[in-house]
Parts: sequence; C-alpha cells; structure tokens
Amino acid sequence: TVKSIGFNEKLILAKANSLSHYLRKYKLILKLIFFIRKLKPDVLLPFTYEPNRLMGLYWRYTGAKACIWNQRDAGLYFDESRAQRFALTNCSGWVANSPASAAVLIQQNINPVTIIPNSVPEYKKRNLFRNDVIR
Repeated sequence: TVKSIGFNEKLILAKANSLSHYLRKYKLILKLIFFIRKLKPDVLLPFTYEPNRLMGLYWRYTGAKACIWNQRDAGLYFDESRAQRFALTNCSGWVANSPASAAVLIQQNINPVTIIPNSVPEYKKRNLFRNDVIR
C-alpha cells in the first residue's frame, strides 16, 4: 500500500536558498524520518542517487539496522561535496548494478562493492519471425 505523507520531495532535494526554505526543508526531513521510524524497517535500500544521498545522511535516525547505497549509474550526479562523501561513507553497505557503477564507488574509496547485475537477459541475435515475442 502506498501512503502519502503529505509533502513534495522536491523541497527536500533542492538546495536551500533562504532561511525559510532551509527551515521548511529540515521540517520535511524530520517528517520523513518519523514516517520511516513508524514503519520499523530493518534495511533501507534507496533506488537512485537522491534517495541514496538523503538516506545516507539520515538513515541512522530512522531506526533501521542498515542502509545500502544502491549505485545504478556511472556517477552522473556525484558532486564531490562533503555531504555526499559523508552520505556515501555513512551507509552500511554498497551495491552496484554493473562493473562501471562499481568503479564509481571504488573511485570514492568504497570497498567492498557487491555487483548485482540487472535482471535483464542478454538479447541473443537470431532470426525473428512475425509471431515471435521478445520479453
């Protein structure tokens, strides 16, 4: 079941450019932390860069026992900030979906990185007939 917790995640992810935005942003982060605490998760597994960064920074306040950084690209959004570095090293484990995304984490001195390939079967070349279906 999907339950709305009543806020726009863009406010959390945007850089705070005023005191009121900064206060509103951290109020929403607290709201998110308390929402996750109510769920009593054992492990957090964020899916893309921004959730990785957000949970990497704050997961210890959620009551979860672990947070796994899930690297799914070649480091397109890495900005070398202190907050990003802290979020990355604060996680309890790291997975990547390819050797290229694992290399990004290794460049950040993260070790060990577990590679879990996408579950998309490799397409094999063959003659296709009109009734064939590619799944």
